[in-house]
Amino acid sequence: MSLRTLLPVMAVLALSPTTGHGQEIDSLTKVAAGQPLGKDIATGLTVYRDPLSNVKEYGMLLAVPPLPVRDGKQSLRIELHKGDCGKSPDWDDCQHSNERVELTTPEKNWIKPNSRTQFGWSLYLPDDWNPKDLSQIVMGQFHQSDSHPAFQFFYQSQGGGLQVKRRVDETRNSVGTDVRTVIDEKQLRGRWHDIRVEAYWRKSKDGYFRVFVDDALAYDFKGKTMSGKRAYFKLGVYRIGPPMDAPDLIVFYDKIWRK
Repeated sequence: MSLRTLLPVMAVLALSPTTGHGQEIDSLTKVAAGQPLGKDIATGLTVYRDPLSNVKEYGMLLAVPPLPVRDGKQSLRIELHKGDCGKSPDWDDCQHSNERVELTTPEKNWIKPNSRTQFGWSLYLPDDWNPKDLSQIVMGQFHQSDSHPAFQFFYQSQGGGLQVKRRVDETRNSVGTDVRTVIDEKQLRGRWHDIRVEAYWRKSKDGYFRVFVDDALAYDFKGKTMSGKRAYFKLGVYRIGPPMDAPDLIVFYDKIWRK
């Protein structure tokens, strides 16, 4: 094949948001563990690459057009491959056959009981997002400092779309309760979705956890919203027990905020 014939193909690859190893990502800024994101992507809170994430350089990059950007000059591009596991003093994903690349928040941004908060972010899944037969991929969490997550956003394979579940009264390995689809499978890919969470963090039954997608109410839970001492926000891709042929996954995040 001649160079003249190859040039159109190369142009398409350069514009593809799902190409994992091409020159189009070589020049992008790598996000190291513990490195906070700038205000072009995150406002009202500090978010940084969780040291528990794997250390692959391609795992977290600052993307620029023609890759998807929701607002401003940059977005956050996350890529996860089979075997991309990490560990901390308290947890080892590799031993549990899990993989992750996530953002987290410092203690100064953790949520105290009886607080009312609003969080938001924008999510973009490429057209060829296809985790095959995976049961679920966690794509956002309100974790608890001394316990399991309170609420999780996750992709449910086999047509489930993006869902939210509550785990306040559950164990670490439970499947959760109050599960709802917030973005339908048919609407999920190839476009930006703006997600907003309004919550009243209570250990009694008068709390609430509401999720709005593109300004429409998609999840409305009323009741106990936390059981731990404090909660904190995480965002990214956390793949639990993937099969041997699990594909590479790429997702974009932007406009991360807290009020």
